[in-house]
Amino acid sequence: MTTMIDKTAETIIAEVEKNSRERWRFTLSKFNNFDLLHVRSWVIGGAKDGSDVATRNGMSCRVSQVPALIEALRQVETEAHRRGLLDGGQA
Repeated sequence: MTTMIDKTAETIIAEVEKNSRERWRFTLSKFNNFDLLHVRSWVIGGAKDGSDVATRNGMSCRVSQVPALIEALRQVETEAHRRGLLDGGQA
C-alpha cells in the first residue's frame, strides 16, 4: 500500500499564540484521499536559519470531525467560564 501525502495542498488556515516562544498552527491537507485538519505547536524561529520548527505536540483529524470538535470546545469554554477561569464569569 502506498501512502499518499499531498504536501502541495497543505494550507495554513490560522495561527494562535501559545506563549512567547510557540504558536499553534492550524493547517488543512490531504492524506490517502482524506481531508485532514492538523493542529501543531511550532517553535517561533527555532531553526538555525530562523524559520519556525514544528514540534511533536499536536493532533490531526478528518475535516468531517471539525464540527464535533468545535462543539466540544464550546462546552469547554462554557465550563471554564462557569469555573471563573475565563473573563466574564458564567456563560
